[in-house]
Amino acid sequence: MLNVSGISTSLDLVIHYIETHHIDILLLTETFLLKGDLFTQWAQHHQYATISGDASKGNGGLTFLIRPHFPHYVHRSTDPTTTQHNKLSIVIGNSLTVHGFYLPPALSFADYQTVLSSVDFNSSSSVICLGDFNTRLGSFTGDTRSTNPRSNYLLNWLTVHQANLWNRISTFGQPTFESNRGTSIIDFVISRPNIFSASPLLSIESDINLNSDHHLVQFSFKLHQQPQLLPTSTLAGSRRLWNLQRLEEKDVFELYRKNFFSNIFKLQQEVKHFMAFQQQQHPNLFVLSGDTATKHRKEATINQRINATNGFYFEVVESPKDFINRVGIEMIQAIHSALDNSVTPRTSRPKTWKFFWDAELQHLADIRQQCYTDWKQHKHHRRSLIGSTHLWSLYQQACNNLKKAIKAAKRRHWKKFCNDMSDSSSNQVYSVLKRLRKKHTTNHCFSHSEGPEVAANVMADYQRHIFGGRSIGLFNMESQQITTPPAHH
Repeated sequence: MLNVSGISTSLDLVIHYIETHHIDILLLTETFLLKGDLFTQWAQHHQYATISGDASKGNGGLTFLIRPHFPHYVHRSTDPTTTQHNKLSIVIGNSLTVHGFYLPPALSFADYQTVLSSVDFNSSSSVICLGDFNTRLGSFTGDTRSTNPRSNYLLNWLTVHQANLWNRISTFGQPTFESNRGTSIIDFVISRPNIFSASPLLSIESDINLNSDHHLVQFSFKLHQQPQLLPTSTLAGSRRLWNLQRLEEKDVFELYRKNFFSNIFKLQQEVKHFMAFQQQQHPNLFVLSGDTATKHRKEATINQRINATNGFYFEVVESPKDFINRVGIEMIQAIHSALDNSVTPRTSRPKTWKFFWDAELQHLADIRQQCYTDWKQHKHHRRSLIGSTHLWSLYQQACNNLKKAIKAAKRRHWKKFCNDMSDSSSNQVYSVLKRLRKKHTTNHCFSHSEGPEVAANVMADYQRHIFGGRSIGLFNMESQQITTPPAHH
């Protein structure tokens, strides 16, 4: 989990980190998101931020990000008894419930109690609570800052539910919030201890800079009752890309044709041999006469001479179905090889990158992260103040370089976008505007805690009940029972 205090360019760094460290689910708190989705291919569940008065941005906001191809079904759980903007819950594989919290300092004590009291640790076989509680527990967690009024209630709540605060057990004294005002331990992970088959691991990633005063909190565990897996499906391999626009160049196109025909030459001869073999095996299906038969015999003689010259020897041992499948695979390989040797492959752009992000910006971001890591390690080892100051200056310089490069990249893309729009037809402009509006529109999807198959069956039963025609019959019966009152003269 991570408090992001509003998301701008930082999401690219966050997604890059969680993908390279094989994290399955990420809770983002204080997203300030009012509608739509974040710019990422990860599946998303939102509790949108609230906005009051004439404010220009929202307050709070929670988001669960689930990595692509996550093997378990994730269902958004809602509490029908109350409307809460400070809690977001999901159910994973119908056995693990995860509650995400953002309890801001301005939240009243009564609302704080209401949010926590809504948690049912018996709702599923495993329940985990995590988030930004903005509650300091002092010596209980090793926090150097004094407690606040919420601490007694939270400690009593833990005792009543027999729940563990894993910050106290695994990372005692390690702050989750760090700024020039001080440090605090306010991002918690809570659960009952008997749901795990082995001791879970909690780590505070204080050496990684993700543009937040809060550190990324990582929780790894293995449950006694593992969530149900989704049905396995065959996943397509990684998509290959080439600079196909280079085929418009005459010399490149000729090079592609030369490579392609060279690659399929032997395959072409094998296909001819296979067809000749099939004609011999099934003469009733291939009736040749007159000039057609003469032409066919000449082609067969030429093919035999070509095969002998090139040392080709073919033996038909496959069924027609297997042969056709193999020819298709080899044709694809021939095309790919010809493209590799002519237009050259193109590196795919990571989907986690925003529209303006490129390899140069990623390089500057990596430099900034390295400077931050060097400064943190120097600080933790309590080395000389002069060296620490120098490393901090290098880090600040790296931050400024990245910010300037990001602004320049945004300006370039905006200028290009404006030029493209001015040169486009009205229909193309409307299509672009429609796609832009669609990005900020949330697509609602019906789900069920027991999985997609149950959700489909429930929806089918509902549609059958509504549109099955039974209501029409009942309506006709009721209309026949209506009597017309006598007319008055």
